[in-house]
Amino acid sequence: MGSYAPLTIGGYELFSTKSYVDPIAMSVFSEADRVAVIDMATPGGPQLPEPLPVAWSRSELSAYGDQDVRIVYRTSSGAVADRLEAMGVSIDGVRAAFERHLLQRADEIEEAAEDDEFSRKALSVMLREATFLDWSSAFREFMADSVQPGWPSLAPESLRTEMMRFIAEEVEDGSFFGLPGDARWLLRAVTEVCGPDLVVEYDVTDLVLSGYYELHEPIADRAKAGLRRDARHNAPLVVLTEGSTDAAAMSRAVHLLAPHLEEYLSFPDFDSTNAPGGTGHLVSAIRAFAAAGILNRTVALFDNDVAGRAAIRTLARTRLPGSIRLIMLPNLPVALNYPTRGPSGTSRENVNGRAASIELYFGEDVLRGPDGDFAPVTWSGRDAALDDWQGEVSNKTELQRRFEDKVKRAENDPTLINTLDWWGMRLIIQSILHAFAPAPELDK
Repeated sequence: MGSYAPLTIGGYELFSTKSYVDPIAMSVFSEADRVAVIDMATPGGPQLPEPLPVAWSRSELSAYGDQDVRIVYRTSSGAVADRLEAMGVSIDGVRAAFERHLLQRADEIEEAAEDDEFSRKALSVMLREATFLDWSSAFREFMADSVQPGWPSLAPESLRTEMMRFIAEEVEDGSFFGLPGDARWLLRAVTEVCGPDLVVEYDVTDLVLSGYYELHEPIADRAKAGLRRDARHNAPLVVLTEGSTDAAAMSRAVHLLAPHLEEYLSFPDFDSTNAPGGTGHLVSAIRAFAAAGILNRTVALFDNDVAGRAAIRTLARTRLPGSIRLIMLPNLPVALNYPTRGPSGTSRENVNGRAASIELYFGEDVLRGPDGDFAPVTWSGRDAALDDWQGEVSNKTELQRRFEDKVKRAENDPTLINTLDWWGMRLIIQSILHAFAPAPELDK
């Protein structure tokens, strides 16, 4: 018989593992996702999960029967997609790898096909013309019909398209729904197909009841700890910033706006280490990381100003490993026409790339004072090499205080997350997540 742990999305089983969890699949979950529930059937309605007491023993759990009680790791498909992007498993990378895999399989099929094997040759033609969209459509068909491509008893008429038949054939050879790579590639693909709002669940009930894992064992933490000893993709994405204000603001923003990413992003702790800040020190840190051969995927986040542009220009002369990416704070819509003041008076200008430090991303509700006016940017000097003015927003200390107050209010009242302006911070989080995504190809 054996004990199994199924991994599902929206109730549809992607695969199951026997006697253990797949540590790679488990890496997209955190211990905060662990839930013990009693499924209580209600007349004419769905099953309603109820939390179990934390201190229950295995014998008390067994008394309920394995049909009533489940121990699961559960989160949203959107959280899984974000976590995978942070781990470097991007949808663009999965899509490109899959389409390369189709061409490789077409070559293999053509080489193996006999002269009279018309069906095999037709399959190779289909694979050369197919894209990730065809795979997406086939997966939707499997999910809508609640059938698994690897079922031995699957009726031929259930495989309505050539891509469905190809996936079923590939699954027989041990692949994840015809995709190359490991379980993370499948999870990134299906979360893209299904959208951000479905439940992704790894049910470990049988494994716990059978004694393979203890009731309160941190399965996700231990799975990731084992993986991180061997692979940098399973280590948190390191985000280096210019200073303590940037690191603290981003750490608070992630905690508030994307708590599902807290274990997957690591920001420098300037306060406890007394590490110096500033653009120059960030440049030095990047060079040190490169020289030491640090394997962790690292994003260097520079201000979107003249100094940041100059720093990236300087680092362009340094050979950096593929594990390091240099990005600036993203362009901000409000900065396109922002009040400034300088030797020639006041004006409204585009300050992106010239004076957009972290404070400009705190939100309009922070940047505007009691009089409703924006805290202006003051031009401080001209960079001869870039032939542009460097500036900074005025009253930085006051803006930082307002942002801290705003974060505290939102932590005490989560409804404010949907009513206050977090646009700038969300843009930064997305820029970090996609720092390692392949650059789009230009039309030739």
